[in-house]
Amino acid sequence: MNKKTGKKEVSGYIKEINGIWHIVIVYYDVQGKRKFSSVSTKLKVKGNKRNAAKLMENLIDLFETPNEGEKLNLKKYLNSDLGKNKVKLEKAKTGKKVKHKKDEQNKFIPITSDMLFADFLFIWLRAVKNSIALNTYGTYYMTVNSKIAPYFRERNIKLNELSTIDLQNYYAYEEEVERLSPNTILKRHNNINQALKYAIDLELIEKKPADRVIKPKKVKFTGGSSYSQEELTELFKIFKGDPLEIAVYFAAYYGLRREEIVGIKWKNIDFENHTLTIRSVVTNGLINGKVIEIERDNPKNISSERTFPLVKLFEDLLIKMKADQEKNKRIAGRSYNPRYLDYIYVDKLGNRIKPGYITQHFNQHLKKHGARHIRFHDLRHTCATLMLAKGENLVKVQKWLGHSNISTTANIYSHLDFQSKVDSANNLLNIMPDSLI
Repeated sequence: MNKKTGKKEVSGYIKEINGIWHIVIVYYDVQGKRKFSSVSTKLKVKGNKRNAAKLMENLIDLFETPNEGEKLNLKKYLNSDLGKNKVKLEKAKTGKKVKHKKDEQNKFIPITSDMLFADFLFIWLRAVKNSIALNTYGTYYMTVNSKIAPYFRERNIKLNELSTIDLQNYYAYEEEVERLSPNTILKRHNNINQALKYAIDLELIEKKPADRVIKPKKVKFTGGSSYSQEELTELFKIFKGDPLEIAVYFAAYYGLRREEIVGIKWKNIDFENHTLTIRSVVTNGLINGKVIEIERDNPKNISSERTFPLVKLFEDLLIKMKADQEKNKRIAGRSYNPRYLDYIYVDKLGNRIKPGYITQHFNQHLKKHGARHIRFHDLRHTCATLMLAKGENLVKVQKWLGHSNISTTANIYSHLDFQSKVDSANNLLNIMPDSLI
């Protein structure tokens, strides 16, 4: 949905404003400056998305860049006889669900330079599937299938015609219409950039339009919400005897992720040497439109595999959990699920606790007891925050949390590492004279 006018392009997108579809036109003025202009279609949002898109296509076809000093009036294009007669609007349909294709990847499409860019994205996905973690592939696939590909397919943009302005317009659409954060847009840019790199490797295109696009600036993450020591003490009380009790302890004390907690196996616990080793993870992934659980015995990076001292409080609780599982197994008999005997976190019928259950039950339990809401993952941030407050340095926090490098820890928690600055300030006093007066 773009038209070339000289060396520059005119493109657009539709956006909802107060329940009405508006057309946003992106063009370059005679000075070469990028401009945005919008006009109301007067069409209600419900049932009229296709009609609004048709009006936008027509407007782009009729559009002429205004001369210097001339005021742009988009309404004249929509109200002109040519504009009215060229577009036959469909009657808005209400009360019927529209079926969307859930899987664009299962159809065979020949690889050519003039194929749709949306189709090539799935070619790239198939190529990288076996070289990345399954859950990572699931995330890529979900984003491409439901977000990136539909945008470019709707605009009928071919791989060899994809331009920098097409990508710039896409990022503007994600920011202004979809209201996505800069970091989410950057993740989508990364998918697009990798796909275009693969297109160059296949000699389908000569250069990447993504190289010249102006990306949004990454927003630095500085840790999530966290509980104070007093709030944490109260949290332990309300989760006493709850199915999530050990998960809350492990997240707050060891800083474990929910996927790491679900992935703990009995062989990872050494009762003789009093250690707990994090080596396995269980994650969710969307593969071919289905949410599946992915078991991985090797962590994401070598630093994620770490061994902790098993304090007596947790050791006693784990011994009780083991005894309860044996009891439940006897009571349930054939109804007991034997598939997850290796895992510590199972229910009374032997079914492994799901990562999503931890998040859901944690939120419900906080609400039930009137506790301040934080995410379950924020217990990991609570752990790091309290470590730093008690004088631990960033290197120790990095190793405890299993970050792959110190820069990750520093980017998130350097604003909290005040104690190390106090220690440095006191140590540097040795180089100063006894008195400055």
